[in-house]
Amino acid sequence: YVNAGAQNDPPKLQGLAHYVEHLLFLGSKAHPDPLAYRSYLNDHGGRSNAGTSKHKTVYFFSINAPYLSHVLDIFANRFVAPLFDPRFLSSEVHAVHNEYQMKIRNHGRRTYVLLREISDPAHPFYQFPTGSLETLRDRPKQEGIDVVAEVRKFFETYYTPDQMHLSVLGRESLDEQEKTVRRLFEKIPASRGRRRPRLFNKLINDVSFKAFPPAYLNRLVLYRPTIKAKLLTVLFPLELDLKDPLLVKATRYIKSFFLLHGRGTLLASLTRERLISSLAVGSNAFGTRLNAFTIQYRLTTKGLSRVDEIVARTFDFISKLRQHGIKRSHYEKLGQASFLQFRYIDGSQSAFKKIRRIGNLLGEVDPRYVLVAPGLFLKYDKQQIARVLDHMTISRSIIMVGLRKFKDSKTAIRPPFPPPPTTHPGASSISEFIKRRLSLDRRELYYSLYFSNLPLNSFNTEIKRQLEYLKSKDHRYTLEKRSPYQTTEIVYYTNCGTSKTRVSVAEDYKEFVEKALNRGRSVRWSRGQNSACVDEKRRKDKKDYSVVGLIRRRGLQVFVKKDRYPRVPKVFAVAELKTLAPSHSAGHHMLRNIYFTLLRIVLRNRLRDAKANGYFFKVVPRVSSFAIRVKGFNQHLPRLLRRISRTIHRFVVPQRVFNWLKRSFTRRLQSEVEKYPVFHALKTLKKLLNPTAYLNSEYLSALDQLTYSDLIRYQRQMHHVTRATMLLYGNLNKKHARSLSRTFLRPIRPRPHRRQVPKKPKLTFSEFDKHAVVFRSWNVNQKDLNHVTINYYMLDKGTRRGILDVLLLRLMQRTMRGKAFHYLRTKLQLGYVVKCFVIRIGGTLGLGIVVQGTKRLPHQVDRHIERFLQFYRKSLVSLSEERIASIRDAFVSVYKKPIKRFNQRATLYWRQVRSHGRFVRFRRLLARHAQNITKQTLLDFFDRLIGKESHKLSIQKYSCVSYSAGQLPSRTLDPSQTVSGKSSKLVTEFEKMQGLLLEA
Repeated sequence: YVNAGAQNDPPKLQGLAHYVEHLLFLGSKAHPDPLAYRSYLNDHGGRSNAGTSKHKTVYFFSINAPYLSHVLDIFANRFVAPLFDPRFLSSEVHAVHNEYQMKIRNHGRRTYVLLREISDPAHPFYQFPTGSLETLRDRPKQEGIDVVAEVRKFFETYYTPDQMHLSVLGRESLDEQEKTVRRLFEKIPASRGRRRPRLFNKLINDVSFKAFPPAYLNRLVLYRPTIKAKLLTVLFPLELDLKDPLLVKATRYIKSFFLLHGRGTLLASLTRERLISSLAVGSNAFGTRLNAFTIQYRLTTKGLSRVDEIVARTFDFISKLRQHGIKRSHYEKLGQASFLQFRYIDGSQSAFKKIRRIGNLLGEVDPRYVLVAPGLFLKYDKQQIARVLDHMTISRSIIMVGLRKFKDSKTAIRPPFPPPPTTHPGASSISEFIKRRLSLDRRELYYSLYFSNLPLNSFNTEIKRQLEYLKSKDHRYTLEKRSPYQTTEIVYYTNCGTSKTRVSVAEDYKEFVEKALNRGRSVRWSRGQNSACVDEKRRKDKKDYSVVGLIRRRGLQVFVKKDRYPRVPKVFAVAELKTLAPSHSAGHHMLRNIYFTLLRIVLRNRLRDAKANGYFFKVVPRVSSFAIRVKGFNQHLPRLLRRISRTIHRFVVPQRVFNWLKRSFTRRLQSEVEKYPVFHALKTLKKLLNPTAYLNSEYLSALDQLTYSDLIRYQRQMHHVTRATMLLYGNLNKKHARSLSRTFLRPIRPRPHRRQVPKKPKLTFSEFDKHAVVFRSWNVNQKDLNHVTINYYMLDKGTRRGILDVLLLRLMQRTMRGKAFHYLRTKLQLGYVVKCFVIRIGGTLGLGIVVQGTKRLPHQVDRHIERFLQFYRKSLVSLSEERIASIRDAFVSVYKKPIKRFNQRATLYWRQVRSHGRFVRFRRLLARHAQNITKQTLLDFFDRLIGKESHKLSIQKYSCVSYSAGQLPSRTLDPSQTVSGKSSKLVTEFEKMQGLLLEA
């Protein structure tokens, strides 16, 4: 972690920090090969990435445990003496530019850009963070700036030990890890002879230097979003100098009141009157001492005409919150909920995410608390919470309204903008002002974002009138609410489930906070009852993978499995219900989506308290069935299962809700046009090879014909359950499991019924036997600059695709992705998105290579991919047997790892239940087969997959902007340019293409 980001860019080289981040991947003096780092990671089960934010740059990797020290050596030398090889400097600018272009239409990125544009231009937050060809190549060239010298100067100025933090997680002892880290990282010079600019020191030390001074607050900002939604955002820039904000968590305390639901809450009152459809509250860090607390509403059509009232209610709610006062009881309630997630962590978060989260806090919190600070409420500070709450006033706020109906003005001014106006002769209310459909008068330079920046004082009359009305009405909000799902005690089933042990959560939480604050990192928190509740007999029996049948009768099966390592006093319940609902047309698919979307909304609204207290539930629709997954502490799990079961079988879909969902899905399908071309290319590939997949155009036409009676008929079919299967796994005994299963399955009465499933068309390989098939079309998004190419190589139809084929495909993909990234992206700069993947579509199994970019046309990229495959085969031939053995051992070690996560173990046993007991441990089987892989095995498999007997399908999407020719090119690859030596058959019509690949 380097405490330098986009805010440290020189004004004439915006995006330099991001550019340096890219260049540090291209070798060092000790390891000059730019491919060494990624190749070693890919060969040994690792991955790597980096990211640049406003105030920091982060580099991270993961790898199999035995290989940590070697890759850490390569990693450290990048910060000691990077090469900054001139051969790659010019090409890597294109990678930065492609990354910038890829997110031009991204809604989240454009919202951040808007916030940057309305800040003070004198503050570094105002600068363009990503970088482009214009800022990193063209403009410096015109002004005579030496970019290479500036890159070295930036690195030598900010990449010093006093501005860097490191977090490492390994199997070695702490002493061994510390010794390795000191040996490798002490080579970084303490000072490289560069003085940091005054602006950097001012940014760090001057509290009064703000991105949003008073003149830039109290504003109304109108903009046009890329998503089809009516957005109202109340934003508070919090540039406060607070002590230990990550331990106090003042913003999370305030956020919890906004998210309260039920009678008398802000969310319920606005939703009941149909002014909003959803509410999102959050706090984001945008730079040094710059946080933004945002309250975002998704407005309805009715809410759009009453924007002033919604804003007034928001500030009235904040004033009521101040009057209510800061309550220690509510703070401890939030603390206990977060403590349970920390204390009884079930392994849902990987070590990779944990180490990134910990490292991210090293520069922001006392090192003693980095392990506990991310989630826990540790330090109750009433004055700090009150200070943040007092800062949330109208005069310190920014109101943002985003509507698609706002028009882009042809006469909009570009930067540098004049100072924002202090008055505006507009309407007296925001709603009245919006109705005029004004054109937006300002245009951002890099993202072509149109907006207007107006003083909020001009519209305060209506807001103040609404506030006075609310005060006279003396509306009282519900700010204290007892949750029926708050876990007050933990129950352990011990001694093979014959006895129970109870632990008080409040006492545990109080004891832990005292130890954490007094001793910090020296706290070694024991797992309490874990040692007592371990079933020693099952712990020794490592081959016990079976589950126990609890109930078995026609149409109903219930299985139970006690956790062998019950570190977590939770139960994971999963049930699959097979129904009579059909699913063989696009209309049925849309009915399923509408039904389950509504079911999720109803469950989410009714069970918000359960989710806030650590309970998890999810509805997973399948082809002719659906699964329900529930996980939580065993104290309130029966109540949760009962509520879910009753909701599923009793909720009714009103016709107005059906019409609203129908419109919502129509807008969503239409807005998918804005997605990246690679998304549409993958959808086309799936549709060509799988007849049960559908395109957006088919969904839209089917959705238009659906009626309310169709949904009622579908709901009845969903309620006709023909078979129910349930698994209960975790810290429980048979008696507890029987009680839970009855609670959930009581409303469900399975009625066995034989259903007829229509036959599906099959994929024919006759065309692939003769030649490669190429499908060309235009991008769905006509404004996107990117082309995309997907080459999909399928295994031949006559071969039985067994475990060895799956294993070889995964191994080849793992060894290929690093070389593909270097060859196609770093060396040739064909695009920012370069990926290799193993995919199974419509009964086919194969390897796919994706390239998305603007530099080359798809048919040219196709040729480069074929050249890369020839290069890859030569690299396979040149590998020694020792290197193959090293790659194979690293690959095997991934599958030999024990499954430690609670969720993964539950999924393992659920797969056994679904396969009717025939399930074997797939990972161990793969590890056993992998021991026999040799270099010749890999070469033979490569020749079968991509050689003369290969079955290749190439999807090529052309940009309407970047490729200005009136028609698609008709030229295909010459057989001599391909690995297989086959000619290519070009098809440009979708129906004709489907006729070639599918037989009835």
